[in-house]
Amino acid sequence: MECRVGVGFRSPHGWNLMIGSINKDFAFAHNDQIRFGLVSTFPVILDTIFKYQIFRYLNRVSPSLTMQTRNTFSWIKEEITQSISISLMIYIITGDSISNSYPIFAQQGYENPREATGPIVCANCHLANKPEDIEVLQAVLLDTLFETVVRIPYDMQLKQILTNGKKGVLNVGVVLIFPEGFELALPDCIAPGTKEKIVNLPFQDYHPTKKNILVIGLVPGKKYSEITFPILSLDLASNKHVHFLKYLIYIGENRGRGQIYPNGNKSNNTVYNFTTTCIRDVEIVLQDPLCVLDLLFFLAYIVFVQIFLVLKKK
Repeated sequence: MECRVGVGFRSPHGWNLMIGSINKDFAFAHNDQIRFGLVSTFPVILDTIFKYQIFRYLNRVSPSLTMQTRNTFSWIKEEITQSISISLMIYIITGDSISNSYPIFAQQGYENPREATGPIVCANCHLANKPEDIEVLQAVLLDTLFETVVRIPYDMQLKQILTNGKKGVLNVGVVLIFPEGFELALPDCIAPGTKEKIVNLPFQDYHPTKKNILVIGLVPGKKYSEITFPILSLDLASNKHVHFLKYLIYIGENRGRGQIYPNGNKSNNTVYNFTTTCIRDVEIVLQDPLCVLDLLFFLAYIVFVQIFLVLKKK
């Protein structure tokens, strides 16, 4: 069931002005609802301003207006003020970008998207489970730019419930938890080929202090079934306590909206058992450049020793 909150008032002439719509599916209204709420308000405001100008003209040409007319004049001024104030208020409340509305529940409800016991908090609202696919390098060097490709396989015929109650394209989202020190690469550092893959993708940090945790969504699943994350590995200059170890990358994928909200209430898609999530971790090695050089020298030494042994026998 779609939950809407309206703001309105009824005038003495029987006008019923309903402004805006705050949809609680993702805590903020979608862009089409914002436009609908504001655009539907403007005709009423213009009509009120027109009547205000008429009474203003009559008051100027005929100062001997009755008290009732003066009261109407005052009421129209108040009507205009209320209309504009409510429109601005709705615009401020619902004017957030759609990229900030998901996964807003996890960001507001959990300081860390991965619980102490291991599961990612996506599974608290997305009850079903689905396989996923992630492609990441086996090892990276310090201060190195690399790509992490996340694929979100699902049946493209599946639909989700839109805000108007109809079925539409399934939306998807991803949360990636990298080791501390890893972060999203700056646009200036990204290669042109990679920029074409990530154009218009709303990447964001899970928290201003947790740049190693990245979230993305709400995005259409048909268009973004494969998402590329340009990642910059740990920099020795920013972190003096670097350990060249094997680290884990945790991933959570959402397909559609969850069956329940974080407060335990059921969402309006419980009758459609398509909303799924998946949780997985992969390994990545932070490689020490000195170890790589040592290995190269060792291999070169072995090669030369073998060559000298062969020459000596001859």
